[in-house]
Amino acid sequence: FLLARASLRLKFSARLPAMACLAVFTASVAAHAAPPRAAVQQAPPRPPVRVRQSDAAIVVENGIVALTIQKASGEVTSMTYRPDEKTIPLGDGGPRAVYWDANAVPAEIPPSRVSARPKGDYCRPVQCMNFVRVVSADTEMADVVVDAGPSEWFPFHVQYHYVLRRGLSGFYAYSIFRHGKGMPAAILEQTRITIRAEKKGAIFTDQFVDDARKGPPPSSKIISMPQDATYRLADGSAYTKYDNTQFIKDLSAAGMAGHGVGLWFVWPSTEFVNGGPLRQELTVQIDNIMQAMFQGEHFGGAPVNVAADETWAKCYGPVLVYMNHGGTNEALWQDARDQATKQQRAWPFLWMQNDEYPLRRGTVQGRVVLHNGGADKVGGAWVVLASDEPGEKDADWGLRAKGYEFWTHAADDGQFRINNVRPGTYTLFVSGADQFEDFRKTGVSVAGRKITALGDLDWNAVAHGQRLWQIGTADRSTAEFHDGAPPAYRNYDTFLKYFKAFPHDVTFTIGGPHPSAEANDWEYAQWNWYNEKPYWTIRFSLQAGTIPAKGKATLTLGIASAQPAGDILVGVNGKNVAKLVVAKTGTAGYRSGAQDSRYTLRYVTFDGALLKAGPNEITLGQSDMQKFSPTLLAKEKRPTHDVMYDAIRLEVEKGP
Repeated sequence: FLLARASLRLKFSARLPAMACLAVFTASVAAHAAPPRAAVQQAPPRPPVRVRQSDAAIVVENGIVALTIQKASGEVTSMTYRPDEKTIPLGDGGPRAVYWDANAVPAEIPPSRVSARPKGDYCRPVQCMNFVRVVSADTEMADVVVDAGPSEWFPFHVQYHYVLRRGLSGFYAYSIFRHGKGMPAAILEQTRITIRAEKKGAIFTDQFVDDARKGPPPSSKIISMPQDATYRLADGSAYTKYDNTQFIKDLSAAGMAGHGVGLWFVWPSTEFVNGGPLRQELTVQIDNIMQAMFQGEHFGGAPVNVAADETWAKCYGPVLVYMNHGGTNEALWQDARDQATKQQRAWPFLWMQNDEYPLRRGTVQGRVVLHNGGADKVGGAWVVLASDEPGEKDADWGLRAKGYEFWTHAADDGQFRINNVRPGTYTLFVSGADQFEDFRKTGVSVAGRKITALGDLDWNAVAHGQRLWQIGTADRSTAEFHDGAPPAYRNYDTFLKYFKAFPHDVTFTIGGPHPSAEANDWEYAQWNWYNEKPYWTIRFSLQAGTIPAKGKATLTLGIASAQPAGDILVGVNGKNVAKLVVAKTGTAGYRSGAQDSRYTLRYVTFDGALLKAGPNEITLGQSDMQKFSPTLLAKEKRPTHDVMYDAIRLEVEKGP
């Protein structure tokens, strides 16, 4: 039976070479036919896919899963699971068990039309529905499309797809956005698919994001809502959806389980998510809401910006909504992650027959060679391919949204290989390796069924003279600092730890008999509240002759996240040497994060003569700080401004 299915699948892939077909066939069988873990039971792939229609709705089912899709809205009002003889409704019973939405607006709104704009934050496709239709259907697969736009307030054309396959314990979902001739300049800020699952506890009892964040959601009574999607509970704790955000690089499965049933978003790929590996997005939240975020601006992510008449298209997904049953919640969680691995191995999917989803993929490989990096190692650095799109060719890899991104880590010897890359033109970035400035190679052309061999890529480390010291590692992360590693900062009230751990604020001593340690003595975030001093102090000693009589000193500030209280103030031995205007990079400070997608690099140069033999001090402050007191915590007040340093380095050059 499996061989017969595979033969049918290969007929649809005649344009693939034999070896590629064989590889995809092998992965496909592994993804859809491998036996599950013994603790988790799954229904055998017996019943065919069926489609039933009425004037109001389309029902698709395969004997395991059934979806009822409303023709008027494109939303799923019923999602049921039948692992055995019992049918289990997994939705919350409301009118929107599964739905897509988007925050898309015209780039410019004439003053005469401002008052006509729909109320609310979102201009959703449901406001400009065209039709809901069965694209294709047979006993093996059914594809239902929700078609919407464009309109005055939703200046994109979008198609949302629900795909049900025979024997699959779940369904796929993907969307294709388009923009073209006759359409105005527009902005796509966000698009996602949301599930509102059963929330009364009759089924789901535990939520799962990763191994550090799993278990039952809080049950204490909600007494206030201090921030969006953030709740103060009667037991004094707080619950926010941002505590459950996840890095794109770590997305594999997230969802919920209980009473022997699991419901999960499974990610076969993240090539279509904006921002690359270090962006963060929502997963699971209170009331058993699950979201798969494809495009978003959380933590400094960039929107999609298209010009008037610009031709642009992007395929978001597919993702798999996976259902399993049997065994413990932990067994269901492990099975969902196993399913993610199987789906990733089967990517790209042969059943996806769409021009915006190429099946013929390429490979990019090479070796990164870091020069003049001292003891720095390139192993573990991010190698990122970001597709070049109009208006984004000069953008940082963390701020690209219109195209696709692929990434891997460089090996210790600098070797890297990225498979399954869509044909196109890319910029290759190398980021990390304790370098503040990324390596960048433009014009990387990728073709289907071919290997793009880049050879040795020479990365010249940027230096500004002799390095005197450095705090942190330049990798866009605060993980090496106090409370900077997950899951410590995934907590709405993490900032409170600072006022207990640093009663005299941060004083970091470099060298000497009692040197400071980054993990203990440097806080991951400098809030705009302080205990005693509105600045942090870095102390170090220099030997006579270290500083030339004439020469330039450079203080490099890598900033992982910033929403500063005014300007950043830099002092050297009591003298102000810089007042830095640093723009907001995102929302990490109040959304349970420790870095943003937008990275900021600042060089502060000053006369080396300000340094002296013996003790020295450099101070870092903000121009609008508040002294902490317990009364500030009343009525849910909290520091709303902060700076998170990635790394800080001091170098000096010899004078003439």
